[in-house]
Amino acid sequence: MRILFTFIAIIITVMQTNSQIPDPTISDSLLLIHEDLLDQQSDNEESYEENNENVECKISIRSRMIHREQKGIGYYNGYYSGSVDKIYNRFNIKINQQTTGNFLIEKDAGESYKNRFTSFNFTSINVNHFIRKFIFGDYRLEFGQGLTLWSGNSFQKGSDIVAPVNRKSRGIISTLSADETHFYRGIAVETRWRSLNISSFISSVGRTANLDTNGKIISFDMSGYFRTRNELKRRNNTNQTLTGGRIVYEFLNNNYVGLLFLNTSYSRKFSCNNSTKYYQHPYKMISADFKMSAKGISFYGEMVMTSSLISGTGSILIYTGKNITLVSSYRFYPGFKQPFAMPFGEQGEKEFGLYSGVRYNPFNTLHLSFYYDQYKKIDLNYFPLYGYDFLADVKYYLKSKLSLVFNYRKRVNESHYLIKNNAGLTEKIIGWNYRQRFRLTLDYKISTSIVTRARMEINLYRDEINSSNKSGFLFYHDMIFKILKYLSVNLRGIYFKNDCNETVSYELERDVDGVRSQIILYGEGVKFYLLASYNLKNWLKFSGKYSVLLRDDVLKIGTGQDTLPGNRDSRISVQVDVNL
Repeated sequence: MRILFTFIAIIITVMQTNSQIPDPTISDSLLLIHEDLLDQQSDNEESYEENNENVECKISIRSRMIHREQKGIGYYNGYYSGSVDKIYNRFNIKINQQTTGNFLIEKDAGESYKNRFTSFNFTSINVNHFIRKFIFGDYRLEFGQGLTLWSGNSFQKGSDIVAPVNRKSRGIISTLSADETHFYRGIAVETRWRSLNISSFISSVGRTANLDTNGKIISFDMSGYFRTRNELKRRNNTNQTLTGGRIVYEFLNNNYVGLLFLNTSYSRKFSCNNSTKYYQHPYKMISADFKMSAKGISFYGEMVMTSSLISGTGSILIYTGKNITLVSSYRFYPGFKQPFAMPFGEQGEKEFGLYSGVRYNPFNTLHLSFYYDQYKKIDLNYFPLYGYDFLADVKYYLKSKLSLVFNYRKRVNESHYLIKNNAGLTEKIIGWNYRQRFRLTLDYKISTSIVTRARMEINLYRDEINSSNKSGFLFYHDMIFKILKYLSVNLRGIYFKNDCNETVSYELERDVDGVRSQIILYGEGVKFYLLASYNLKNWLKFSGKYSVLLRDDVLKIGTGQDTLPGNRDSRISVQVDVNL
């Protein structure tokens, strides 16, 4: 029977080809407290290096299709080259806990099969006492605090006040993702000699760049969509060659100092605009990062130097031993950021900021978190823009069955506005805008097999220049059922109403394994989804999701070539996982 299912899955892989983002596992006890942490993540890739199952050979096959029932007009007039389906197939083999091979084929909606994305890698860990890891093919890089190289997980600001500014870098990573931009292709090696860890890597990969009329790079396209003639014409129009290495010296209980050297060159020159004026060709960077801890106090940070700029961040983390955690982080990014890095901040470049947070757990049943982030954004052609971001998060647990979470966030920013002056001319001025979010979440474990969650959210927006006040509202209710041992079902109903794009609600949905659905809900309407999964003796898993969105404020959903024929948007996801 297993051989039959394996054969079927391989056939599907060959005949077919969703953009894979994370594979989070969410506990069903106090169900979705961890959803708030997922909401902070920009990404959450699957890794095959941390699975310590003691097996000689393990094969994993995943096949997924997401179908959109309503088609945009671009599918009828031939604007998009492929079908409306998103198709994803992955094959992984692991031998003796040391060697893995991965192969992936992915096709986005609107792309033709011949223009699919393909990814592969071969990884060997603990080759000998000197070589700890060897990767050939596609890989990711995480070093320091993300100022130089970071293409894996990163946390945004949220209820976990520490994670965004205290990252746990994983070095060179063997992951398999359908993200078509944040990866490198080549060879990466990690070695260890006494207290020294040495990582070295070389990569040559095509990047999709937006070009000016002279064929110079303005920016990079991170969407990964290649559905139309123009998108296909730009695909991988620039080659990036990257070489580098990092040396880390470890001492005294996981303290370390690291030094990274990076040389990046592109097959095209950069256009001289405000975003790219600091780029040299080739582009060289040196960064130093560190972590030092003693008696509950940790210092960590990273500094990056190029031929013309110095950027950096420094943080202090204090554990008082009395259920209190304090964190403070200063960042200074006077210029650009490395295109494929993910530094902490509002925009990761041309900004200065001071972030401070406190976490206090006075009782086992009460957890309090607060942060305040004050920043200045630099505009090279105008005055700087100031702002601040404040969050208060209160979690109350009643035994193991009930939790109540209140979350308040306020963001105040200066922005540019174009107005007509008394002479009838257009001029640019600076004005303040204010955003507030009130969120109340209730989780209740009815029994060992039934969990429920309800959330209400109110968003407020005020613009002092236009004297406008807008609001948004969201309410949803979840029911999670564990039926028998192998079947789980998740039902969610949502109502939302927003006055404008500044008050939209962001809703993180559960989905089939490997898909992270963070939905932006515009306008007014309702949404419903049903998610179910069935495990057969831990080696075969079927998953499926059906969702329906109904907008009450419009006759048609979408714009341009993505305009749907009505106010309904429904999607079906089907996935099969085989583990042998």
